[in-house]
Amino acid sequence: MTPYISQWIPSQFPAFYQKEDQDFVNFIKTYYQYLQLPGNVLYESRNLPTYFDIDSTSDAFLTYFRDQYMVNLPQEIMTNPRLLMKHIQDLYRAKGTEIGYELLFRILFNESVAFYYPGHFTFKPSNNQWVQQGYIEVTDSALLSQLVGLSIQSSSGNASALVEDFNIVTLNNKINNVLTLSNITGSFAYGDYILSKDLSALTLSNAPLVIGSLSAVSIDDGGALFNIGDIVNISGQGSTGLGRVAAIKEENGKVTFQLIDGGQGFTLNAQIQVTGGDGSGATFSVGSLVDQQIYYINTDEINPFYNTQLDIAAEGFTLHISNTSGAFTVAEVVNASSNGIVLDFAYISGSSLSNNEILSNTALGIGGLQIIEIDNPNYVNLTGPQASLTNANLVPGVILKGGTSGDLIYVNSVLPLVNYIANGTVGTANSSVVTIINANGYFLPTSNIHGQSSGASAYLNQTVRDTIWVFPAGNGNLDSSIGSLLTYETLVAGTIASLTKENPGELYEYSPTVNVEEPLIWQLQIPDGSGGYLGGDANVVATANSTNGIMTAIQVIESGYGFNPGESLEIYGNGAIYASGTAIVDGTGQTQGYWRNNQSFLSDTIKLQDSYYYQDFAYEIIAPRMLDTYKKFITDIVHPVQMLMFGRFAILDTQNAFSQLINTNIMQINETSVSTYYYLGF
Repeated sequence: MTPYISQWIPSQFPAFYQKEDQDFVNFIKTYYQYLQLPGNVLYESRNLPTYFDIDSTSDAFLTYFRDQYMVNLPQEIMTNPRLLMKHIQDLYRAKGTEIGYELLFRILFNESVAFYYPGHFTFKPSNNQWVQQGYIEVTDSALLSQLVGLSIQSSSGNASALVEDFNIVTLNNKINNVLTLSNITGSFAYGDYILSKDLSALTLSNAPLVIGSLSAVSIDDGGALFNIGDIVNISGQGSTGLGRVAAIKEENGKVTFQLIDGGQGFTLNAQIQVTGGDGSGATFSVGSLVDQQIYYINTDEINPFYNTQLDIAAEGFTLHISNTSGAFTVAEVVNASSNGIVLDFAYISGSSLSNNEILSNTALGIGGLQIIEIDNPNYVNLTGPQASLTNANLVPGVILKGGTSGDLIYVNSVLPLVNYIANGTVGTANSSVVTIINANGYFLPTSNIHGQSSGASAYLNQTVRDTIWVFPAGNGNLDSSIGSLLTYETLVAGTIASLTKENPGELYEYSPTVNVEEPLIWQLQIPDGSGGYLGGDANVVATANSTNGIMTAIQVIESGYGFNPGESLEIYGNGAIYASGTAIVDGTGQTQGYWRNNQSFLSDTIKLQDSYYYQDFAYEIIAPRMLDTYKKFITDIVHPVQMLMFGRFAILDTQNAFSQLINTNIMQINETSVSTYYYLGF
């Protein structure tokens, strides 16, 4: 409806008024234009329907809306009053909820608040729930993953459960299929088939079989010094399980061990000998080491090679040849002639020249000088093409470089050139390798060899002096380094710091003697500086006496995975405590378990009820302003009846990427008390 009707006034007069009395018509039109002005009767009456809409009503009417719907809110608010009036019911409907408080603080102060409920942090006896996750280990089946989320039953009909998850656990190259269960009824037994009414494809022909988890341990050796309630590790072929010591006893004739001196040169696998005492079974292992060092020890026995001839009976060579012309024949004689030279030298850099390595005079660009033999650390025999021997300027003061090692050597002196002549009988031959027996002289590399009867010839690349000695680490030859053909063992050894796996044995009438030895290091007889030798100077004292804490029963509290029925188990307690047993494997495995919450445990966060602050009907508002500034509005608008309100001052941190309320210890007055509370977090 348009509020403007003055434009239609002239049309309401007869036509003669338009001709005879135009001034009167204009007067009436002007009067109506005046009535249409805001605040006058015609304007207000024509706009009356729009005043029912909060978005378009007159500002004068907002006061009546406020008095009707927001009487408890202050005049100064941080939001659009029309928008607030339009949605005020949202605030009233959220009364007593955190959303209602948050909305109110946004309306009043454009601030955020947090809440702390003391009742959530009060001590409540027997309010915890102990949770133990059950599972079964089963044989393989293509349908295992499809069982997740389905109910399963045992083929015996004695158990049912809901499958929460399926996992494959690999231990010691063994695959273990694990179904995690909830809502377990009855007990899944070893050998049961797993079926499901919700999976029709699963039948007895393809159903997985329960292979069981560690459920109990039969104690074979109870060790010593255990206490009832001790938590112990159970180790075998599977993952480590956990147990709780359930019963112990005391016995005579047991042995305890004390480390007096850890010595030097021991590994974790040192040999332990406990002798004497007329008992049996007492032993221990090395638990840890300090001051460790690395030892490289040759482990070959010399005796099998006693009186072994290194060279073959008839001088023998294996010749590696190339550029062969013709074919050498077996039993023919071959001969060779070449020049060689001996240098007295010193290393400039490096120290690892080797036989058959090529030397060169890099300053002149001359190479091809092949090492025949390093006679001692200062002499080297060379051969090569005559051009190389002549042009390499082999005189005192020249510097040569090794082609493989990169070593630089300085020539001190040079012996005269020698012509080497050799001959021998062909043992075997082909175009690349010829073996020689009954040789005279030395076949030098870089020479040419000739067959006297076949007329064949070839260039000699490499000469190998044969041997009949089979070396421990592989066959070599007379030019091989002995060190490269022997076997060595690397040991990380040190001082014994602790003992472990202590077994007290039984029936000892007196204290036995202990000997700790690291054989490979002990045989070297390296003095330790105190009159002993490394690998044999540790001092462990054994004492036979009455011993308590011998385990007789254990409760499995975590089954682990992959244990086999009847396998031997090792049981470890704190420190060196050790026992052994036999695995009993049955149906359902279990985890150690946990409490869902901590409300039944007094601590710095769980408090005793005081019927005032720490009680179920108290709550605390954490806001960046003092309680007095908002207490009345909270009480009048969103505070639920029969609840006790507290307030805590917090500082709004605007330096971080995400704003957060930081608690302070400013005291606030609440009801009739003055309290200081520290925010502990949600």
